[in-house]
Amino acid sequence: MAAITDLQRLPLNLPDFIALRECGMIYVDKTRQIASLAMMRRQYVFVRPRRFGKSLLISTFEALFSEGLKHFEGLAIQDVWREERCYNVVRLDFSTIRHFDSFESFTFQFERLLDNAFGKYGFNPQHGEDRLIHLEVDRWFKTQPRQSLVLLIDEYDAPLTAVIDTPELFKSVRRKLAAFYAVCKSNVAQLRFFFMTGITKFNQADSCSELDDLIDISIDPMYGDIVGVTELEIRKYFSPYLKDAAATLGLSEDGTLQKLRQYYGGYCFDEDASVHVYSPWSVLNFLARPYRGFRSYWIESGGQISLLCRYLKDHAERSPADYAVEKPLNYGEMLIPTGSEERQRDTALLTLAGYLTIKRRELNTFFLGYPNRELEEAMATTYSERLLEGRSIREIGA
Repeated sequence: MAAITDLQRLPLNLPDFIALRECGMIYVDKTRQIASLAMMRRQYVFVRPRRFGKSLLISTFEALFSEGLKHFEGLAIQDVWREERCYNVVRLDFSTIRHFDSFESFTFQFERLLDNAFGKYGFNPQHGEDRLIHLEVDRWFKTQPRQSLVLLIDEYDAPLTAVIDTPELFKSVRRKLAAFYAVCKSNVAQLRFFFMTGITKFNQADSCSELDDLIDISIDPMYGDIVGVTELEIRKYFSPYLKDAAATLGLSEDGTLQKLRQYYGGYCFDEDASVHVYSPWSVLNFLARPYRGFRSYWIESGGQISLLCRYLKDHAERSPADYAVEKPLNYGEMLIPTGSEERQRDTALLTLAGYLTIKRRELNTFFLGYPNRELEEAMATTYSERLLEGRSIREIGA
């Protein structure tokens, strides 16, 4: 077996497609599915838990539309992509706007993000207290040729989840974002492609009805593994690392893979309950340092999103064991957005956040449960921390 230092490098914590390819890192080839979306002149929204590869997906679209097949040598897309034209790509990462405590602070960060992203292509806004950034973006859009722009938005919901428990600030942020989305919708003729990712689904009627024409592929079986990594992909792309981990732990390769499945596998997001994936962040961290054993890498990286912890305060089911038994959820309830007037089921939110997953489907009912041991243990930790609220177990029992 080759020394681990001689192997192709793991793509750990590098969600930049071009940098990943230039560094010669392993790339799990998702480009056939990416091509099937990119060939369409449509607008999409895609929701997945954090650390599942959404940013790398956005970066891959960015590379494809801005530089064509330059960085895609040897990948599946070469067989199907025929478009030679390149485009101006505007990429907005809304995860950079999550730390603010006032509307003024949000507005400053939001406008700076738009200034920098659109400024690369001639957007020259007027600055002042009375500026309306969405109107300036609208004027710029109307100067662009038809079908000349690609707009990519990563974690569109980050500013909203940051203030979901501050109603007035939430409403102000929502209105500001809605005005921008209205501009995007009114200038759709200028867009060759639009793709937006998030972690939760907010009510389109309240927060972004301007984008109600988006095609939601979040539970489409065709794209159930467009992010994440399947067991076949682990065997195909990471076999040398799997061998090294097995040797390190004194297990067989099959035994190591079985442990990986127990700890990091079991995720299913599609409506047919047909496609299963592993947490890529946890798998890559384990393969990089197998001597540390099967740690809760997703949770250690911040998997316990603040939105989830705040939301759980309002739900009656307080024991992690309550979710160990499969929980039924009507198909329609899965689609109820976060923050809507109609109460969203805790199981639906937990599934979007990655704590629960679709185990199976019978007719119009999903059955949800923990995907793996990492999440089962994480849920116990989340609940215990919330129940203790800074107190010791001795103080709780007193």
